[in-house]
Formats: sequence, C-alpha cells, structure tokens
Amino acid sequence: MDAHGRGAGGFTRPGAVIALALLAAVTELVVVSYQAGVVGNQLGDAADGLFALQERMERHFQTFRTYGAAGTVPSPCQADEATRRFGDFVVSCASSPGAAGYLLRAEGFGVVAGFVFTLDHSGRQATVDARSGWPTCPSRWIMVKGEAC
Repeated sequence: MDAHGRGAGGFTRPGAVIALALLAAVTELVVVSYQAGVVGNQLGDAADGLFALQERMERHFQTFRTYGAAGTVPSPCQADEATRRFGDFVVSCASSPGAAGYLLRAEGFGVVAGFVFTLDHSGRQATVDARSGWPTCPSRWIMVKGEAC
C-alpha cells in the first residue's frame, strides 16, 4: 500500500467500499426485477385456471341446468384439487354453486402466495387480495405491479 492508501490495483479503501456498495445495490435491483417478472408470469396461471373452470361450469350448466351438483353428478367445483391446480394457483368455488350462479376463486401459493382473484358467472373479475405493494381491485384482475384499478 502506498502513502495515499492505494493497494496494488490502484483503488483506495473508500473507493473499494463505494464500488462494493454500488455492486450490491445493482445486484439487489436485478434480483427484485427478476422476482417481479417471475411473479408476473405466474399470475397468468390464475387467469388460465379461472377461465378453464368457468368453461367447465358453463358446460355443466348446459347439460344439467344448474351449476351445482345434479343428482350423482358433482359440480366441477367439487372435482379433485389436482384438476383445479394451474401453476401455483388452485381454483375453487368461493361459494356453493347453484342454479343462479357461481363465484370462482384462484388462490396462489409458493411464489404467488397472497394473490387471490375471482370470476363470477356473469364474467365479473376482481383482485381480492395481493401482496404488499400490489393493489386490489373490485372490477378487474391486476396482473402487473403498479397497474391502477
């Protein structure tokens, strides 16, 4: 080390500390951005699942004239959870389906834990719950961080 505090590479100790702090800040930004992208991609699974179960519900209604169980034929909401799992979301009925309608609910787990989206028999969408920093919305799905309701 010379009289100015420089090592063999020409960096001062304060300069090296600043460079490391900048590197840590940039790394944190990249990680947060990557995680937001992963979450955004996973949120599409909720929409896929809700639309898939909606289609099954409508087919059931066309056949049996009810969204609920018809005799020994269960409602699609009563199907095995494995058939209602879409990526990191499980889709279920938030209330018992009947002749008048249904409310589907996609609840996230794993990477998307904390997100809950709904879709009803008339096509109304809602973002019921979301992670901190994400808005909820009673009239549509919020699939991108920063979107307004």
